[in-house]
Amino acid sequence: MLYQALSMTFLAALASAGTWKETGEYYYFFLDVGCNGYSDVYASVLANGIGSLFMKSTNLGVNWTEISHNDDFFSMGCSTIDSNKAAWTGLLGESHYTLNGGQTILLGDGYIPVVQSLSRSRTDHLYGAPGDTGMSISNDYGATWVHHNVMANNASRYGALPTDTTWFLASGLWDEETSDYEDNFDWSGAVRRRLSSRVDLYHNEQKNQYQVKFRLAKGESKSGRVLYAEELAKLEEESMENKHGRGLKQEDGMWGEIWRTTDGGSVWQRVYYKANEFYFNAIDCCDINNCYAVAEGDEESGSNSPGSRVFRTSDGGDNWSQVYYNSNDAASLMGVHCISSAEAWASGGIIAERGFKGLFLHTTNSGMNWTETDVAAPVMFMDMSDNGLYGIATGLTITSLGVVYNFQ
Repeated sequence: MLYQALSMTFLAALASAGTWKETGEYYYFFLDVGCNGYSDVYASVLANGIGSLFMKSTNLGVNWTEISHNDDFFSMGCSTIDSNKAAWTGLLGESHYTLNGGQTILLGDGYIPVVQSLSRSRTDHLYGAPGDTGMSISNDYGATWVHHNVMANNASRYGALPTDTTWFLASGLWDEETSDYEDNFDWSGAVRRRLSSRVDLYHNEQKNQYQVKFRLAKGESKSGRVLYAEELAKLEEESMENKHGRGLKQEDGMWGEIWRTTDGGSVWQRVYYKANEFYFNAIDCCDINNCYAVAEGDEESGSNSPGSRVFRTSDGGDNWSQVYYNSNDAASLMGVHCISSAEAWASGGIIAERGFKGLFLHTTNSGMNWTETDVAAPVMFMDMSDNGLYGIATGLTITSLGVVYNFQ
């Protein structure tokens, strides 16, 4: 027992000792990424004039190799079980997977919703593709998929799969106000995917051209008030309505929900709901009890309490505590990874005309305090190995370049 305790302490120290660093900028759009080892990572990439690229790196994102591409596949989600097994999902209902490190790319079978992200289970054989009214699950490494409905208008965005039968969905919507853009991109007939309330991804299908547009907060980004768990606990008096939810209302311009199933998708329970403040982005669980989720909202998109947030549960989702809040209207948090009940990483940035940047947040004391690492561009997607020793993340510059970061 003493040896086991010392080993866990040693691993935690190693995870805390790593740093996030930029590995390069690209003329490709790097989106979702998969990392569950020390070197081999995979990415979902979009390239003008080419289409969707299935990319792999054998040195934690320093160099990348195209292992396949597909002109008609609007690739978004990516995840990996190990160095040989990876999967990709797209906006058009298709999925692809590999079982041999990318030597062969196979087409998955079954319904895949319009997805933004792809998650893997901590039991090392499930993938979860959240979207539309629920989440599609593959229990054979991406070969076949079964969709599990939650409810109509669920707006599922991100998922977490701590066990074979206990899954979480983070969802939400915002006011769909569309910004007008003036540039050389041909917007006519373009398909739009809203990555967040401030980030739009467009695809001109005829020209096979992609464009990312940020809806920047005007002027200089003013530093918001940053609150941690202890201060937030004093301020927050959660009502039963916020904890267990209510029916959606038409006047709710923005809302966020967390759903849970404990029987493999047959029955879902809404365990958190909030209206007119934020919507949820990524959620991650390191075991059946301990999960972290990130959320954001801005005033123009319907929030009456704008900023970015981190939530935590230690009882399997029955209760959620807000453990981080930045009241900056331009603050965004898109990614999160749970290493243990005490340790987690979150990622995002500041999306403003002045003050535009990316950031990584790190806690080693269950969200009581967070340290911030600033990087050049906002982080859109992030994944880390289960033990927290290695990681890969992607971002987008204000000029639509793709950025890759790694952690070791």
